[in-house]
This record gives sequence, C-alpha cells and structure tokens, in this order.
Amino acid sequence: IHKHIIASCGMLNENFNPYYYEDAEWGIRIGRMGFKHWYIANAKCIHLGSATINTLKPVRVAITIQRNRMLLHYLHLPKVEFVYYGIRNVSAAILQLLMGKPVLALGIIDFIKSSPKLKNNPAPAYPITFKAYMAQVQKQISSHDIVYF
Repeated sequence: IHKHIIASCGMLNENFNPYYYEDAEWGIRIGRMGFKHWYIANAKCIHLGSATINTLKPVRVAITIQRNRMLLHYLHLPKVEFVYYGIRNVSAAILQLLMGKPVLALGIIDFIKSSPKLKNNPAPAYPITFKAYMAQVQKQISSHDIVYF
C-alpha cells in the first residue's frame, strides 16, 4: 500500500480489535475513497509466530465475528439499510436463542456495548457510495467468487 493511500484513508480500524473483518473494512474504505484495489479469491494470509485467535475459546471467537460483522455493516451501509440489517439480525438471534445458540445474540450485545466508541468517531465523507462501490467490485469478479456477508 502506498503511503499516500494510508495518509488519505487511515490505518486499520482499531474498533475491530482483536480480529476479523478489519481488513475487509479497510478495503471497502480504500475503495470508497476512490483508490483502485483488487479482490483475489484464493489469497492466503499466514500469521507466523503469534496468532491471537489460538489463545481464545472458540465461542469467544464466534461472538467477536458476529460483533465485527455488524460493525462493518454499521460503518458502510446507509443508515436505513443498517436498521433493516439490525432488525434481521435481532430476529435471527431470538430464533437462535430459542434453539439454545446464544452466539449471535452475544455478538449483538458486544456491538451495542462498543457503540459509544463509534459515536465519537464520525464517518468520513466518502466520494463513492457503498452501493456504487459494490457495483464496481462486482464488475471485477465472477459471480461465483462473490461472498455476501
């Protein structure tokens, strides 16, 4: 990544700490700021030495994945669409709780707990809407490589 892109778009978002979706959010942010980048379906990342995830219980990892997925959508979806997304998630969480699966509900709770930090960091003014950015991305890749999250 060129230094001027980092200066324009910022570093990885620390609100995703400790893991998951921070790189996806960064890519979306870079794209929405108008910089070109590419999606590589078969890319791999190998963490040599210490990987945070190996030290945590699988349920904690699953909860954080849910929280960070909501955070990604919060940062980039138009607010009306995020409300719909939130309602859909809460509905799914209730159904999952009835089946004895609390992960999504706990992820939503974690997201709500972290939301005061988000309100102190207003979203940047992007020259490209999320919808227009996603249309650009979809032109680059074949339909079988598109993953909806």
